Amino acid sequence: MWTAGGQIDHITFAGVYGGGGKAAAPVMPAAAPAPATPIYADPVTGKTYETPAALNTGIDTRTADDKATSDAKAKADEDARVKAHTDWVGKRDAAITNERAALEDAYRKQGVDPALYKTNIDAAMKTYTDRIKDDDPNVASVYPTDLGGQIVNDSVATRRNTATNSYNALFDPNYSKTALKDDLLTPHVEALLNEQFNPLSTQLENAKKRGTLTDVGYQGALDSLGARRTAGAATIRDLGSTILGNSRKSVDDYITEGRNAAGALNLSGSFDPQSYRTTADSMIKSSTDNLGGALRSSVGGTKFADLTELLNAGGSVQGTTNPTAANPMPGGSVGLGQTIIDDTKKRDLGSVGAF
Repeated sequence: MWTAGGQIDHITFAGVYGGGGKAAAPVMPAAAPAPATPIYADPVTGKTYETPAALNTGIDTRTADDKATSDAKAKADEDARVKAHTDWVGKRDAAITNERAALEDAYRKQGVDPALYKTNIDAAMKTYTDRIKDDDPNVASVYPTDLGGQIVNDSVATRRNTATNSYNALFDPNYSKTALKDDLLTPHVEALLNEQFNPLSTQLENAKKRGTLTDVGYQGALDSLGARRTAGAATIRDLGSTILGNSRKSVDDYITEGRNAAGALNLSGSFDPQSYRTTADSMIKSSTDNLGGALRSSVGGTKFADLTELLNAGGSVQGTTNPTAANPMPGGSVGLGQTIIDDTKKRDLGSVGAF
C-alpha cells in the first residue's frame, strides 16, 4: 500500500499480513504516467497550437487574413457595382438625350422650330423620365413609342382651340343678322314709296280742289291710295329681305370659311382672326351702302298705283250723281281719271307721278 505521499504504508501493510511473520519482499509501486501536453485548437479552423499565445497569434493572423480577403472582395464588389451603375447612368442619359432629340425632330417635321415648344417638350420629358427606376436595364422603355407624335398632336389641338376661341370672340352666332338688321330697309322702302305715292297724293288733292272729287270721292281715292301703298310696301320689303338674306349668307359663308381655317390650322400655318373681322365688317358696310341701289334695281319699273285707277276708285264712291270714270263729265265721253290727266298735261305738269 502507498500513502498519499507515494511511500509504503507500513501500518496498513503490517496489519494485512499479520505483523510478525517473515516480511515479504516489498512491492514497488508503478511509475506515475507523464502528464499529457496541453493542446490549443482554433475553434474556427480546427488548427492546433501548443501554447495559448501561439493560438492567439494564429487567431489574430487568421482574422487579419479573413478581413483582408473580405475587404478585397467588398472593394471588388463595390467597384463592380459602381462601374455597373456608371454604365447604366450613361445608358440612361443617352436614352434621355435620344428621346429629347426625337421629340424635337417631331416638331421640325411640322416645319416649326422646336424651341418654340420647349415647354411642351420639357413637360413630356419630365413626366416619363421621372418614371425611370435606378439600374433598370431597359430604361428607354419608359417612353411611349410615338411620344413625339402625341405631343405634336396635343400642340396642334391647342393651337386650333386657341385660334377658334379667338375667332369666336369676334363673331357671335348672330353677327350678320345683327349687323344687317331688317330695319335697314325702312328708309329705302319709304323713299321708293314716296317717289311713287307722294305725286299721286298731290294730284288727288288737286282733283278735290278743282271739284272733280267730292270729299267723299277724295277720301275714297285716298283709301285706295293707302291700300296700294301698304301693298307696295310689303312687296318692296319682301324684295329687300331677299337682298339682305343674300348679303347675310355671303357674310356667314365667309365667317364659316374662317372658322374652318382655324379648325384646320397646323403648327406652321398662320391665322389672323382680326383679318377676317376686318373683311367681314367691310362686307357689311358694302351691303349697307349698296342696299338702296340694290333695292331700287330689284323694284325696277314696277308701278304700285295708277292715277286713273285711284280717280276711278274715288269716283265710284261719289255715286251716280257725280262724275266718275263710268259716268263721264257732262259734254263728253272721257273718263274722270283721263280728264284729270289731260287737264294736268294742259297745265304743263308733264309726267309727274308716272314711273
